[in-house]
Amino acid sequence: MTYSSLSQICKYANRVSYELLTQHSARLSRSLPEREDSLEEVYWDR
Repeated sequence: MTYSSLSQICKYANRVSYELLTQHSARLSRSLPEREDSLEEVYWDR
């Protein structure tokens, strides 16, 4: 397995886990939208 394909898999896994996280947190904290916004900022700044 090459490094580039490994990094692609990591990027894809990160994307999927982020999608799951946002869906899950949206369900948990429907009354706390500001918390979700801060989570999103932290993710994209990283």
